Amino acid sequence: MQFIRPADKLALLKRIHDGTVEGGALIIAEKTLAETGRQQDALNSSYYDFKRLKGFSPEQILDKERSLRRLMTPWTEAELRMALRQVGFREISLFWSRLFFVGLLASK
Repeated sequence: MQFIRPADKLALLKRIHDGTVEGGALIIAEKTLAETGRQQDALNSSYYDFKRLKGFSPEQILDKERSLRRLMTPWTEAELRMALRQVGFREISLFWSRLFFVGLLASK
């Protein structure tokens, strides 16, 4: 969803929901935004430190950040959960979380 235009996100989730059999589920893993700017800054710092430990140069990290900034429109986890409920998924469970990323199981 983070690479889908904001105006198209709910319609896509609705099509996925409508195409899911009763009792079926959507597994979705997304990069999300923190709830506050302060939390986002802390997560960004941790993520950049992780990337540096993996051997990426500061220039490589910044270049990737800039290129993705133009393409990504992530939601907070709360916004993602709300959108899944809005289109009709009943149960939404977190099964994985790491820094910016969450994995959710949304059941119909």
